[in-house]
Amino acid sequence: MSRGKKWLWRLFLLGFVALVTMGLWLPPIITHAVEKDYHFPEVEIDATVLPNGDMVLEETRTFDFRNGPFTYAYFNVDDPLDHVRDFSIAEKLDDGSEVAVTPDYASHSIVTEGFQAQWSYQAEDETRTWVFRYRVACAVDVYTDTAHLYWQFIGSGWDEPTEHALITVHLPDAPSMGLFQRRHECNPDETLGRSGEGIQLERGDVRAFGHGPLNGEVTFVDPQTIRYDVSDVLARSYVEGSILFPPEFVPVALETNEPGLERILDQERVWAEEANALRERHETERSWVLYLLVGVPVALALLVLLARYRDRVPDVPKVLEQPPEDDPVQGSLLWSAWQGHLSPQNAYRAQVLKLARLGAIELKADGRVTDPKDLTLVRKVDAMDLQTEVDQDFMWLLFGRGDDMVDEISVKHPKPRKADSSRTYSAWWSGVKSRSSGITRRIQKGDARLESTLAAIIAIGAAGYGIWTAVWGLGGAIGWWLVPVSALSLIAALIRIHARLGLEDRTRVKRLEAFRTYLKDFSDLPNAPALAVIIWEQYLEWAVALDVADEVEKQVKALVPVESLRSPIRGAPTGLAGVTAWHQFQTAAPAIVGVSIASSSSGSSSGGFGSSSSSSGFSGGGFSGGGGGGGGGTGGGAG
Repeated sequence: MSRGKKWLWRLFLLGFVALVTMGLWLPPIITHAVEKDYHFPEVEIDATVLPNGDMVLEETRTFDFRNGPFTYAYFNVDDPLDHVRDFSIAEKLDDGSEVAVTPDYASHSIVTEGFQAQWSYQAEDETRTWVFRYRVACAVDVYTDTAHLYWQFIGSGWDEPTEHALITVHLPDAPSMGLFQRRHECNPDETLGRSGEGIQLERGDVRAFGHGPLNGEVTFVDPQTIRYDVSDVLARSYVEGSILFPPEFVPVALETNEPGLERILDQERVWAEEANALRERHETERSWVLYLLVGVPVALALLVLLARYRDRVPDVPKVLEQPPEDDPVQGSLLWSAWQGHLSPQNAYRAQVLKLARLGAIELKADGRVTDPKDLTLVRKVDAMDLQTEVDQDFMWLLFGRGDDMVDEISVKHPKPRKADSSRTYSAWWSGVKSRSSGITRRIQKGDARLESTLAAIIAIGAAGYGIWTAVWGLGGAIGWWLVPVSALSLIAALIRIHARLGLEDRTRVKRLEAFRTYLKDFSDLPNAPALAVIIWEQYLEWAVALDVADEVEKQVKALVPVESLRSPIRGAPTGLAGVTAWHQFQTAAPAIVGVSIASSSSGSSSGGFGSSSSSSGFSGGGFSGGGGGGGGGTGGGAG
């Protein structure tokens, strides 16, 4: 696989990661940046059941507005029988006090079969809290064997999500004495005060269930008080309570002359089993995601170690103190191919240094020693005097040929050459690759080895599972994290899993690696100062070829006074000026070649640049996913 194709593949993987995780990062960015939006960080509902079966509700709802302005909001109750009475709105201030709000309208609508209220205000980027109070007549269904409060405290009419909701339900006491006559019909305008002290409910008298998000919890504060606690209520979803208690605790409520306890419990049992099955599946899928988030990087790291184990060459030492080959240009080509990015850039630098070592060129500094105005490459011999065609082609590439030939070229300000220079570059680059005896081609073809194939299968499979469980399964949004983790792990593994080569080729590469290790770490050796001088004067072109020139320079400058250093390039000044010239050469060498062929791009070489779910009795429990048929059901929005 060529360098361009490798990077296209890596860019494709990164683009794939960005695309499939767009649902995680893009909507919040857009929403918080420009889109008018709001949500409900906190909702508290306090519901009190009266002895006549009515229920008094107080809902405190906080709006978090972003990118306003907002000027109105509305509050709805699903109320087909027109049972909502005594509705009021107040705004709760930061100090806890309340200010009454006069609604624009608040009435029952025949069209929507519900109660509707709307009020006006002015809000920008801020949080505001309003309190809604109202009474619902005949909210409790009374059977011969039980009383049943079945109510949607948060209905599916809210068009934005709720971060956290806390709902508290208070049940009445039973009268301790006296006779009460039950209603024969529901009269919403008939009121009955709250009951005084009487017979209280005992543990085991009440059964409570919750329906909605499966993270919800049902708890008993005491036998008279049930609390529902739920987080992350999505838009258009609901939170519903189902509470069973003795009918004598609502002695005035309208009664149905039939039993209902067993039917209700049977239905709750079915919903609880369904919810428990969903919870178990959710936990299983979530556990697999967590396992894979850890397991994929570990598995790919083991594949990298396996590849390195299979690529070992026992006869090659870890450190070589002499260049393993004669030609640093060939070494540069081989090393860049082995690293997965076949590139001519270091080969340019190594080739120039080689020509300087051969005496074919010199580097001349113009101007001050410490800060020369320019550096000039000076041709000292004719290209035909060089022994190899590769060296000849590079000389022609630098200085031109025939009528276009020059004797000097500026390092800082090189001038473009004629169009046929691109063909000269192609000839040089092709010659460099042809002298590699086909090893670069074998490296490129050796990419599809066992370890890299297994790494791709594992990473793609894990990413696919993450997408599936996040979109279609029950693992939740955490599944999305498998996509970037798998993609980045795969990219890292493919970079580190080298091509599978034969023993002869591996030996050649490992010898280069051993010499590179020596160049990187020679300062730890006992005779490091003497080695620093030798490496600086004789092996710097190899340091360039193996991409450790900066590390070598740092070690040399730490071991040897800069003033005593000879120039690594023939003809250049010594000492600090030589180091400065070296830096400028390092930066400008690829540009010199690039400018030489810039006039014609058509001839460029391909080398390129660069729980149970319900509660029973007093224990509490979790929500079930069923329900949805309870009375009430609020909704609303803002604009």
